Amino acid sequence: MCSFSILENPRSNAINRVATSIREMGRQDSFDFVIISTMPTISMFYGILIKMFFRDIEKHHTPHIHAEYQGEFAVYSIPNGDVLSGELPPSKHKIIVAWIEIHKDDLLADWNLAVDGKKPFPIKGLDQ
Repeated sequence: MCSFSILENPRSNAINRVATSIREMGRQDSFDFVIISTMPTISMFYGILIKMFFRDIEKHHTPHIHAEYQGEFAVYSIPNGDVLSGELPPSKHKIIVAWIEIHKDDLLADWNLAVDGKKPFPIKGLDQ
C-alpha cells in the first residue's frame, strides 16, 4: 500500500479533490501519479528536471530531491548526494551530485519550505 498526503499548495484545490476521491475509492496506486504531476520543479539543466514534493517526509525520512531525465527517475539525499531510489545514467548522476553539493544550503532551505507545504524557490542549474 502506498503512503500519501494531501497537497497543501493553495493552487492545488482541484487536485486535492481528485486525490481525495481516488483515496476514498481505494485507488492509492493512482494517487502517486497525482502527486508526481504536481511536484514543483525547482531546477532544470542538461535535460534533467529537479523536483521536490510538498510535505514529503514519510518515505525517505531525510531531505531529498526527485530527479527526472528522459523518463527515468531517481531520488537523491540532499545532505550527502546518495541515491535513495531509482537510477539515472552515470553521466547525469555525476552532474546531479555536483549540483547538490554546490546548492546544498539552498536545497535545505527549499526542503524546509516544502515540508511545511510552501512552494520552494527555483535554484539555478549548472548551465545557467
